[in-house]
Amino acid sequence: MAGEILVTGASSFIGRTVVERLAATGHTIVAITHQAALPPDISVLCSRVVHGDLSSPQVLGEALRGVTGVCHLAAYRPADYADPAEAAACLEVNALGTLELAQAALSRGIS
Repeated sequence: MAGEILVTGASSFIGRTVVERLAATGHTIVAITHQAALPPDISVLCSRVVHGDLSSPQVLGEALRGVTGVCHLAAYRPADYADPAEAAACLEVNALGTLELAQAALSRGIS
């Protein structure tokens, strides 16, 4: 059964393919983007595009409104893997941000 799916990281290499496949199988796509606008070939496949940070309860609330599933593909990639300060950003965004998204989805009954 097709439904509305939230895709994080929709403009990434893998995310683009997932969005295209979901759309081709009749799903409605909601994309969330942190920094830039989605490429036109991806944004045209989305019913909604939410701009903002996954750590924001308001952004999560807007992104999760009405969706039946989540495909979380977004990730923070450090500019310099040798910089120990980047480890904190990776933890905050990748681990804690994913936890926030999972908890918000679970509290709404979304899988």
